Amino acid sequence: MSATTVHPPMPWSLGGRPTSLRAVAGKGWRIATGTLLILVMCGSLGLAYTVIHDRIGFQPVLSPSMVPAFRPGDLIITKAEPASSVKVGQVVALPIPGEPGQRYVHRIIKVTMRDGKPLVRTKGDANPEPEPYTLRIDSPSVPVVIASAPGLGRMTTLLRHGWLRLMIGALTIGCGAIAAKRLVQSVRHPVGHAPTEDNP
Repeated sequence: MSATTVHPPMPWSLGGRPTSLRAVAGKGWRIATGTLLILVMCGSLGLAYTVIHDRIGFQPVLSPSMVPAFRPGDLIITKAEPASSVKVGQVVALPIPGEPGQRYVHRIIKVTMRDGKPLVRTKGDANPEPEPYTLRIDSPSVPVVIASAPGLGRMTTLLRHGWLRLMIGALTIGCGAIAAKRLVQSVRHPVGHAPTEDNP
């Protein structure tokens, strides 16, 4: 009479080491989330470099003077262009006379050159009349609007608060630390290998 030995089912094996589907899924999840967080950080650094290198600027729209092109609460994106190349039809950010540090964003309707410097007249698309003054651009460059993002201007207004910028910075650093920790753990503790005193 013969007997057959029935062995209990063994967990799935990977690389010769018994393991479980849960362990495999856990490692995959750690690697995926860690990689995603690192990609987000790299993307943020790349965006910061582009903003600095290409002199990209951001400004919220506060008034309806440029409707329908922009509306209050929108975010306009500018790029510094040589002042000598400005032309009629461009939307530019210019200083408000008599209000240091303040800018307005309107469309150029007339350009003349005097002593190598452009003199411009501007007008808001929704305004019935142009500005009552002519501005001479003495700086070597001028911010020219290249794009807009509807509704995002409200977010930049919030970011003027120092505490919120610090919170976002701390969150970014925290995400990077978590991503690095997860990737290190995945490399040091392969699936099916538990930490020991010799290999923590």
